[in-house]
Amino acid sequence: MAHKYSIRSIMYFKTSIALLLAGSTAFAKEEELKVHRINYEALSSDPLHMENTSILIGDQLSQQGLVSITGIPGFRQTKRGLMTHLHACIMDQGDSVPEEIFQDGTVRRTIATVTLPGAGAQPVTYATGETLSESCQSFNEHLDSFRASVDEATAAFAGRLSFEMGSSLPTPLMSTSDGSHVFQDIKEVVAAGDHLEHFHSYQKAKVDTRAAEKETIELHADLGFFIAFSPGLVVSHKENNAPDLSQPLVESEGFYVKNSNGHRSMVQFSAEDDLIFMMGDGVNQ
Repeated sequence: MAHKYSIRSIMYFKTSIALLLAGSTAFAKEEELKVHRINYEALSSDPLHMENTSILIGDQLSQQGLVSITGIPGFRQTKRGLMTHLHACIMDQGDSVPEEIFQDGTVRRTIATVTLPGAGAQPVTYATGETLSESCQSFNEHLDSFRASVDEATAAFAGRLSFEMGSSLPTPLMSTSDGSHVFQDIKEVVAAGDHLEHFHSYQKAKVDTRAAEKETIELHADLGFFIAFSPGLVVSHKENNAPDLSQPLVESEGFYVKNSNGHRSMVQFSAEDDLIFMMGDGVNQ
């Protein structure tokens, strides 16, 4: 790494209906959980013409609560291009970007936007207006493609859940409070919801031995039905906050889950994990 103080962990989170909280921690390595991986082509294929479709998602979600989608066309290159320039773009926005300092000294900065039903993906608002810095221009070049791929994968995931869980859920599944509209299944609920999108940059500028033993973010359950996130990348930066393109991008570690028995494991992500879908507390509702 070029500068120890300038290592950034860059992550992207998206959630439907509920506010998102990130789940990375600063624990030492424990037992690793190998996430179940599903190829995007299999996810988006017509389930009526596939064998053992329940094994692809339903069984895995009931066992682990999350699945990894791999092989999204063009997504890996788009993700790496976008995340390479995210932190530098955030820093170029100055104090306008929300910032949170966690108990272990990690600083999280966030660019937030939303995709609305009918209106589509809303643009990111930059503090500098239409005059974008070089880093923000590079980030913006990949943004539309990145968001479109996530939306397509989210729709495919919701469609597959609707197919697999259809026989065990009531029809219609939900209705508005005034009864003016009903949603037949999970896919319709997800399509009609506001999709909050957060691009996070995590930076730990100083190493404090005592603070390093603390969690970055405490383990918690998201309130939504499910969230989609792209595993983080560690990006080296120069002293002027520009990304150091001579250094390789490295998959970040430190994402933990706890099962129903209270056993905690670090999820083993790799470069092939394009998008992770993780169930939230909304499943229990």
